[in-house]
Amino acid sequence: MKSKYILLLGCAITQLWAVGEAGAIFLLIAPGAGPAGTGEAQVAKADDVYASYYNPAGLGFLKGKEAAGMHVQWLPNLASDLFYEFLAYRHYIDGLGSVGGHIIFLNLGEQIGMDENANPTTNWSSFMAAAAGSFGTNLSETSSIGFNFKVFRQKLSDQPVAGEEGTGSSTDFGFDIGYLKKFKQSSSSLKSKKKKKLNSLFNQLSEIYDRQNKLNDEISAIFETDSNVYEFVEEQIYLREDLEKLRTKFISYQNMTNFSKIDTIIKFTLTDMEEIINRLNDRNNIPNIEPSKSTKKVNDIDQHAICNPAELYTDSNKNGNYDAGEPFTDTNQNGIWDQEEPFIDRNSNGSYDVAENFIDINNNGLLDLEEPFTDHVSVH
Repeated sequence: MKSKYILLLGCAITQLWAVGEAGAIFLLIAPGAGPAGTGEAQVAKADDVYASYYNPAGLGFLKGKEAAGMHVQWLPNLASDLFYEFLAYRHYIDGLGSVGGHIIFLNLGEQIGMDENANPTTNWSSFMAAAAGSFGTNLSETSSIGFNFKVFRQKLSDQPVAGEEGTGSSTDFGFDIGYLKKFKQSSSSLKSKKKKKLNSLFNQLSEIYDRQNKLNDEISAIFETDSNVYEFVEEQIYLREDLEKLRTKFISYQNMTNFSKIDTIIKFTLTDMEEIINRLNDRNNIPNIEPSKSTKKVNDIDQHAICNPAELYTDSNKNGNYDAGEPFTDTNQNGIWDQEEPFIDRNSNGSYDVAENFIDINNNGLLDLEEPFTDHVSVH
């Protein structure tokens, strides 16, 4: 007896759809490439504008506004003038929910008219169309309800065949009511998912690091020739853009203990990349310039691969020098005060040029700007 009730319940469940299809067989055509790729399993998913069609309750969880469209040549092997069109839109209203709707139009093409004796008559075009208005709102943080009101219009012929009654067309309407319940993931599942995403971000960061080191080696090599560096400028710009996008992805982890440190390192590296781009552009403008002798890469000791000016400090004892314990601005976040680095002013112009040797005090592989220099070559 129990098995009988279970069988009846199973049969009833198999007949449940969130999408009303009665009276309009063309509504069986599922819109959207995503739903088609998942076997139309969208009633519980319903997380975009297509919720207006599959389950209006899904609109209750959506914010903002969205539009989608679809144009398909339907059954091209059967006829060349069959086309399916779908257009949907949704808009969130604060404090109320989301309103939207969709329009469906199936063009059935030109039909050949014949009378009851198979004699040709006037040809006509036939179609099927539907328009729906939708509304969805939250009942709680994990559940929502939605409604559809739909109007159908079907035109199959201009006039009935002899002996038949009617006009060959019809107009109908229908209602849909949908409900959606979301079940929270377990804490272990959320942690595992978050860890997986974070590992993916660090893998992307490692990939950018490797690309930058490879580019550094190529840049060092081109200074030995008179080759053009525009392609390297372009690659450096791409690297900077990729790192900028990656930095925005880390923002979702801003509550992480080491987020501030990671964000600071990325921020400084972005500045470093901009400095490299500027120097490469200078190299294009001054083709005979020589490189500095440093071969260090971007991954310097203090995690700051650009040239810093000497850090500002408060000269408490007025002796003109920085003394341990005096407050200072830690520009590169390395925890110590960085002094100015001397360099050799080869052309005696009173400022540092990319070609001139310098003393790399903080081991960052590049000269820190605004630094004292040794003018060992004087041109008179």
